[in-house]
Amino acid sequence: MIPTSRGVLAGVLLALGLLGACRQQSPAQFSVEHRVTNAQRPTEFGLDQRGRFGLGDMRGTATKTPMAAPQGQGGGATAFTAETPQGWAVLPTSEFRQLNYRLSSDPSLECYLSAGNLRGGLLANANRWVVTQFGQTAMSQAEFDALPRHLLVGQSAALVGIEGSFAGMGGEAKPGYKLLGLVGGSDEDMVTLKMTGPKALVEAESARFLALAASIHRGGSAAPNAKPSSVGNNPAADATGLTVGDGYVANAPTSWATQPPSSFRQLNWRIAGSDAECYLTAGGLRGGLLANANRWIASQFGQQPMTQAEFDALPQHPLVGKSARLVRVSGDFRGMGGEAKPGFQLLGLVGGTDDEMITLKLVGPKTVVEAEYAHFLEVAASVREASSALPETQQPVVSPGVSPAPTSGPPLQPSGADAAAAPFAATIPATWPPLGDTGSRLLRHRFGKDGECYVGQLGGEIAQMLGVWCGEFAAPVPDAAGIAALPRVPMLSGEAVLLDLKGEHQGMAGQKRPDMRLLVAVRQTEQGIVFCKFLGVAADVELERANFLQFCATLKRSDG
Repeated sequence: MIPTSRGVLAGVLLALGLLGACRQQSPAQFSVEHRVTNAQRPTEFGLDQRGRFGLGDMRGTATKTPMAAPQGQGGGATAFTAETPQGWAVLPTSEFRQLNYRLSSDPSLECYLSAGNLRGGLLANANRWVVTQFGQTAMSQAEFDALPRHLLVGQSAALVGIEGSFAGMGGEAKPGYKLLGLVGGSDEDMVTLKMTGPKALVEAESARFLALAASIHRGGSAAPNAKPSSVGNNPAADATGLTVGDGYVANAPTSWATQPPSSFRQLNWRIAGSDAECYLTAGGLRGGLLANANRWIASQFGQQPMTQAEFDALPQHPLVGKSARLVRVSGDFRGMGGEAKPGFQLLGLVGGTDDEMITLKLVGPKTVVEAEYAHFLEVAASVREASSALPETQQPVVSPGVSPAPTSGPPLQPSGADAAAAPFAATIPATWPPLGDTGSRLLRHRFGKDGECYVGQLGGEIAQMLGVWCGEFAAPVPDAAGIAALPRVPMLSGEAVLLDLKGEHQGMAGQKRPDMRLLVAVRQTEQGIVFCKFLGVAADVELERANFLQFCATLKRSDG
């Protein structure tokens, strides 16, 4: 077939157009190389041509990987909610940032949560931060397993801390940076929380980072500031309730049996079905933060005490709204009773200042303590002073027969039905005005100038409490023979040990008062230790001593 003149002309014009297109005024330019990890370009099989090139449906419906909804907007089972730290700005979410934040005052610090679409395993993801982003030596599995743990989305997660020159997705190295990252879940279902920025900023925001981690909740139906309501896989054990103690409140699992507060236990629990116990101590602690941590390590577990540098390097976790150091020690535990208990573990938070310390301590069989690790961190994050108003709809969880501490206003004197429900009764001298009961002080009355008498009940051993009271007077603690030699007085239809101390007294608030005297009658019962405490100016105590002994002799349980 011979081509027509019109066809030839069209071919010539097409050729000229192609030649013109090939003549460029300058060479081709390429942008900086941008490397994408396997995790960011997952292989998906069975896609059509549009799917492989990310074109979606040309008719107007795009194909997207399901993402978590932005904070507070719900969005289904993949959404997360959390308490936004003060001073942090919430940013839009993305496929790999289900929660996304920056520091409002300095956007160089950023923090985000990633869940799902993470491949390679827990260790591999942690080493991606260590090696790829900071150019440091990869961790071994043993080193990863030894990392401190913190709460993340209701589960225990490994805490990674790295500092140096940071190279993010942009590839540009940023010297003097630090990363704090939590890696949790399982190799098949990972979740991470990562904060990066200049070292000084990251360290300043570390407590808020850990508080954020503890507050994160899975599920878009929760309120934006909801607390996590579950920690493990046992709904009965993970249900939480409000515990009201002596000046402090906390949210604790219902599997933690609330015990009466005492002088050195403002919040007090025993783990159901075990020998493990947890308690908060605020005030009355001497020697400084390091000294108190070393008392656990050296005195109670017989191990080498920490140096100041080692203490400063411990991981931190929020406690009563402040940062506290997390101590973890295992071995033979020796408490106030003196008997060694092998196979025990202690988790302890030491916070505040050398002059005004606060601690939270969980101790018991190692298997129990490890199982309660996440619960412990969740409880610590929830502790607050009782002076903060409690929601009217929340009911305190207290042991039967124990009155919760008042949260505000003057103490109330029980009367009517409340008086009938009091766990103890006794003959009160007419010259002792009532002060009103609190969670740890029952039948509380005033004597003399500013003396105080009350009844207390708690768990533990007599030797342990004698040690506490002797500590208030810096007096030697009696051993077993010394306890046996103490005088006995009648109380609760039996005999009680009577401790008599004189001198300078230093109570929980740290105030020192000279020329004080303490009389304590203490007895071990089936329900725990019961004691009558009588503290005041030495001269007043001596004048009222006979009335105090009569008070002890008439003390009985109100149920008979």
